[in-house]
Amino acid sequence: HHPPVVASAIADISMGVNDESYLIDLTNVFMDIDNNLIVKTIQSNTNSDLATASIAENSLVISHQAGIEGETEITLQAISNGQMVSDSFKIFVDASDVAPEINAGLNDIITLEDSDNTIIDLSTVFTDPDNDDQNINKLIVKKTNDALLTAAIDNNNLTLSYVPDAFGTSSITVRGTSQGKSIDDSFTVTVTPVDDPPMIQSPLNNILVDENALDTSISLLSVFSDADNDDSTINISVLQNTNDNLLTASLNENTLLLGYNENQYGEALITIRGESNGLFIDDTFTVTVNPVDSAPEINIPIVDIAVEMNSPNMTIPLNNVFIDPDNDSISTAIISNTNESLVSATISGNDLILSFEANTEGSAIIRISGTANGKSVNDSFSVYVNSSDLGPEILTAINDITVLEDAPDTIINLANVFTDPDNDDFSIAKTILSNSNESLVATAINNNQLNLSYRADASGTATIVIRGTSQGKTVDHAFMVTVAPVDDPPVIANAINDITVDEDAAPQQIDLYNVFTDTDNDDTAIQTTLADNSNISLVVATISENVLNLNFQPNESGTAEIKLMGTSNGLTVEDKFIITVNPVDDPPVVANGIADVPMDISAVTLMIALTHVFSDIDNDNAAIIKTVQSNTNSNLITVELSENNLILTHQINLEGESTVTVQAISNGIVINDSFNVYVDASDVAPMIANSIQDITVTEGTENTTIDLTSIFTDPDDDDRFIEKTIQNNTNEQLVTATINGNQLILNYAPNNNGMAILTVRGTSKGKFTNDSFNVIVAPEDSPPEIVNALNDVSLNEDANPLIISLSDVFNDVDSNNNDIIKTITYNTNDTLISATIADNELTIHCLPDQYGLAVLSILAESDGLTIVDQMTIIVNPVNDAPVAYDSNIYVIEDTQVSAKIQVSDIDLDVLTLNLASLPQHGDLTISDQQFGHFIYTPHDNYDGMDSFSFTVSDNRLSSQMAHVYISITPVNDDPAISKVLDQKTFEGTAIPQISLNISDPDSKRLTITALSDDAQLLPLELISLSIGQSVHTHQMSVASESFDNPVFLNIEPAPGEAGKAKVILSIRDDRGAVMYQSFTVLVEKHTITAFSSGNGVIEPSGVIEVNTGEPFVFKIIPDDGYVIDQLNVDGTILSPRPTYIFWDVNESHEITSIFKEPYMYTVTTLAGTGGKVEPDGNVLIQDGNSQTFNIKPYPGYEIDYLRVDNAYVAAT
Repeated sequence: HHPPVVASAIADISMGVNDESYLIDLTNVFMDIDNNLIVKTIQSNTNSDLATASIAENSLVISHQAGIEGETEITLQAISNGQMVSDSFKIFVDASDVAPEINAGLNDIITLEDSDNTIIDLSTVFTDPDNDDQNINKLIVKKTNDALLTAAIDNNNLTLSYVPDAFGTSSITVRGTSQGKSIDDSFTVTVTPVDDPPMIQSPLNNILVDENALDTSISLLSVFSDADNDDSTINISVLQNTNDNLLTASLNENTLLLGYNENQYGEALITIRGESNGLFIDDTFTVTVNPVDSAPEINIPIVDIAVEMNSPNMTIPLNNVFIDPDNDSISTAIISNTNESLVSATISGNDLILSFEANTEGSAIIRISGTANGKSVNDSFSVYVNSSDLGPEILTAINDITVLEDAPDTIINLANVFTDPDNDDFSIAKTILSNSNESLVATAINNNQLNLSYRADASGTATIVIRGTSQGKTVDHAFMVTVAPVDDPPVIANAINDITVDEDAAPQQIDLYNVFTDTDNDDTAIQTTLADNSNISLVVATISENVLNLNFQPNESGTAEIKLMGTSNGLTVEDKFIITVNPVDDPPVVANGIADVPMDISAVTLMIALTHVFSDIDNDNAAIIKTVQSNTNSNLITVELSENNLILTHQINLEGESTVTVQAISNGIVINDSFNVYVDASDVAPMIANSIQDITVTEGTENTTIDLTSIFTDPDDDDRFIEKTIQNNTNEQLVTATINGNQLILNYAPNNNGMAILTVRGTSKGKFTNDSFNVIVAPEDSPPEIVNALNDVSLNEDANPLIISLSDVFNDVDSNNNDIIKTITYNTNDTLISATIADNELTIHCLPDQYGLAVLSILAESDGLTIVDQMTIIVNPVNDAPVAYDSNIYVIEDTQVSAKIQVSDIDLDVLTLNLASLPQHGDLTISDQQFGHFIYTPHDNYDGMDSFSFTVSDNRLSSQMAHVYISITPVNDDPAISKVLDQKTFEGTAIPQISLNISDPDSKRLTITALSDDAQLLPLELISLSIGQSVHTHQMSVASESFDNPVFLNIEPAPGEAGKAKVILSIRDDRGAVMYQSFTVLVEKHTITAFSSGNGVIEPSGVIEVNTGEPFVFKIIPDDGYVIDQLNVDGTILSPRPTYIFWDVNESHEITSIFKEPYMYTVTTLAGTGGKVEPDGNVLIQDGNSQTFNIKPYPGYEIDYLRVDNAYVAAT
């Protein structure tokens, strides 16, 4: 338990000489961290004649004796849970006492950001005219802008400590108090901003490469940051490179380029400086280049040699021709000699020996190699033997060339390839003598440059022979060109032309087999997929068996860009074309034709509404102009239009028929609808002659055709003129019905079963009859079908996993959709994406740093029947601004939640979170700026909605504003009970008054229950709970007004029992919320530990449990020939004894018995002549034992005397 503390000390008080009373609120003076009840009393009053003090309802009442001056000190005492603290203050009553004054006012302070602490001497700031200035108490009573500085007073020093990187102003008020009277002095602190140097935001990592590695490029964009300036203005430079022999370090804009010197290895320290506004910071990293075995190199090439004919042999040392960077041993060999008839070359030891043929002139090129550790280098030189006119010779051989397929042209300078010893080299003509593979490379010579142009998509080898001609003599030089194959992407062989059609055009099919081709692979292996359709509301594009199907949407016009992708061996090409659908003004149509009309002979008028008869999909129906086009019998009826109604007026008592035609005009396009009017007093309506029979088919049946010729008959008219129409269909989802002539055609919906009632009407001269029949479609197991095809997906490189629900993609009309099994059967590009299906969800993972296209095939299986759906995934390499998403989080009242703002950045840049607004009903803490983790804590007992808004930035681009909506759910606060630690006691000893603190902010009553899992050790009747004077066995209920008082738990073990038991505490509120905790009670018996040392035993021995209050006896038994040396009982040495008793045991003990060999004495006996002593000789006697000796004279003798230890004793 913690003692109470003084939370808000009472300041000294100054009272006027005639003031009678003063009231001080004590509510916040003291505080108990354990929330125990605090009892406040007046401990002392040094001058009760001046003023008296009393406490009433948590207020201190000061009563001053009017007219009396002086001072007194009053001390209050606070007691909580038996612990106390005091607070003292003074009361001054002085009619002439003057309040302190400002002596030397505090000056305003101006300092720089990040300055050292400012210390202000307050000793002369205040003065008291009638008291000692040293007794003036100084206190900070106000300070604004805690984010700028902190202030503290120690003795007479005011210390201002400035918050790093903060600037602004703060107002500080210091109060001087003397004899209870005070005065305030305020001043302003202004911290002016300072341009901070840049800092290292993303330190450069150390680099490890191998010798002769390719150059390394390092982006420096995010290395440095400047809090006070735009990062883009930071000037970056290479400050230091400690090993120029190893590498070069240079900058290209914001990229650091490391170029590794040939055949060098070791370490270098590179220091990069970031400078902003004249301030800088340096970042250093280590570059380590590991050694790699390098090929030997030409150190000092052998120069060309010219000799006279018949010259002696020449020896050329080869010691310094080649050098190996790794100092490996070099072996030399002759690779070639272009003129062995002129000169022969041999190697002896480390010397090259040239032997010239007699009387032979000419030249030769000799090539030698230096080989070290399996790697070689060659050196060539020419040998010239004088003649009257030597032909041109090869001066600099053209090396074999190896390039990749589709490489750019290679240009070879031929100026130094040939030479003529006795002619000008410029006069040597160069020509292409042969090219063994012109389908691989084209050759051309222009001036002194040989141009090699590689054929597209070709690979292989070619031998090129170049001839040099001088003065009619020639020399040829051949070299090989090797073009290594490269897998080229497919290309567009026959681009699809743009398509223009009219609205409502018929579907088109485009064969895709010849659109793409791949020179390196079989064209039949090219997979063509739909990459994009910019306007699916205009045209639906699908690919089936390499045929592009274009289905134009009804009554739609506009443009769409169709993008097709051909994929071959993981490489792709795209073909785009534009579809233009021209708008067409559709004519109006008869939406609901006017039926033939029978009129009674006595009828006068009939009105027919025309509102829904005509319709125009391209224009407003209300703008359709209707007119009466014709009336074939105006003597029978007259026809007129009135407000979109057609009015028929019959001439009474006239019979006959008339055909009326109504014309509709919309946007200049005309359509007619005609109907007949019949007036016949004797006309009989048609009748059913042969009713249509009910029909039963099996699910999957395509259609049924029914002949309607003989279904109806008209007794007084020709049956051929009976018109048949579908009057009603109760289940159009099951079956659709159409009539063509006298044929009723029933088309059944796929994968559907059930029943429909169809009604067919027969009409003759405006009169009709109906015939109804049932259509039953019996169920049959159908394969699953695609009801919501998987949409193609376009993702950004390194996008987060995409999860697609498959729950509504497939449907099985005959089975439960939950039983459909989905599997991935094919992924065309598993180096781009990986895909899995779990819990009816397809998860697509973009593999790191990959982009391109993949097609997934998803197979659905139901009852052994299957169907496959495909989707295309396009992963685009893009650089986008970060994206912030609205999100919702949920938190329970009075709890905090850790969450993360929802953002993405496909470039994986480090993002900066910028708060646009803060929550109004809780506290927000950004726990991880880089990853957007935050902690939200709602205000106490608040429930409802809260929110905050934010943007994120990658230091170049910012996201749109997004919101985090927070829903705080109200809850019944759990009751709380303080933690009880494990307890330990001894058998027969109670554990009294374990203090329990309970609380619940929203309950009126709490029930506390204590249970034991071992009723034998801890019986419930010996477990009690108490509060105040109220005591209950193992359970009690506490009202809310008593929550601040501790509840005591008392536990008494059963007599004579020991062991371990668990006590389970529960606290339940009045709304059913319950909290549990448990602790262990260990009940031990007192023990006596007994052991022996030496030759003997103590019985019993070991650790013996004994009952409290009972005696216990030990026996101490030495071995034969040994004795008890001593007993050690609880550290006390006792004299030897054969038994030891512990009486009334109520604590644990230890007893040790120690044994030893006894001390032996020697008694030497000697008898004179005439007798003997028994026993005789040297007799050993144990210390403490007795020994009897018998003295026996022989017959005729008597004992004369005895001498013991040289003393004579009487004979006995």
